[in-house]
Amino acid sequence: PIVMAWTLNVVNAAKTDLNAGNEGDQDKLNVAGGKVQIVPQSEDREVELLRQSFTQEDAELLTDDFLIKCLRYQDGNRYIAEKTAKNFLRYRIESRWPLRIPQSDVKGVLQTGLHWLLWPPAMPELQQSSHWKDGTDGTDGGPAACLVFNMAKLDPKLAEVEVYQKLSLFMMECATDHPEVQHRGVALIINFRQVQFANFQSLLSIEDIKRGMRCCVGSFPCRLRRIWLVGAPMPVRLLTSTVSQFLNPKVRKRIRIAHGQSGLKDMAKDLTPCVQLPEHLG
Repeated sequence: PIVMAWTLNVVNAAKTDLNAGNEGDQDKLNVAGGKVQIVPQSEDREVELLRQSFTQEDAELLTDDFLIKCLRYQDGNRYIAEKTAKNFLRYRIESRWPLRIPQSDVKGVLQTGLHWLLWPPAMPELQQSSHWKDGTDGTDGGPAACLVFNMAKLDPKLAEVEVYQKLSLFMMECATDHPEVQHRGVALIINFRQVQFANFQSLLSIEDIKRGMRCCVGSFPCRLRRIWLVGAPMPVRLLTSTVSQFLNPKVRKRIRIAHGQSGLKDMAKDLTPCVQLPEHLG
């Protein structure tokens, strides 16, 4: 049950933004060259309209910066952005999590090495041409950052799993402060190397997995462009591969498995144009 629940969590995370830009009519329609084009209104105006969909009490809790994140996450679709923001508020209030997680809440696990936040190469000459498509004939450079979860570093003796989950959201909040991440999203690497399957099952409870899904899936404005599972235990690989067969091609393409050195090379080829991976990850 633990492996099944965790795998479905990963699949749901990959599906969260599939409807971005496909619903709503809040933008002005312009007919040009026989094609209907969507002309977005200014972000200030969109934020104003989005804020009007909340009660006064809830509207006062949400900053303009956060609402802009929601709009950019959903490609300007105000109706889906509203749903994301309302899910965010609901979870944070019900779980008694702060709306912006302070460093003091995760200070005890910040240096464990469980979470990394990787960025593109700083030197232009190290950057490579991108194979990532932006939905048109061009490329968009792919994910603007990469989150790495080193599962072997999760020590329940040091802190409860919920604290580590708060750290995940703390990192995502920091990443999404950057406009490029708001527009282009992130990649996620879940590194299972040095994790024994029996230990993996004992690390997480069903409640932990449910919380992990509720705190981010559909309730936080960050697009996951790719999810790589590195060195996953055999049951996780088999179940992920089986479940993936029933997904639509767009979701299936987002979830990849890296097994052995050849798998690391595939992951490096996929992500290196976007972010700078450490040597042991390809």
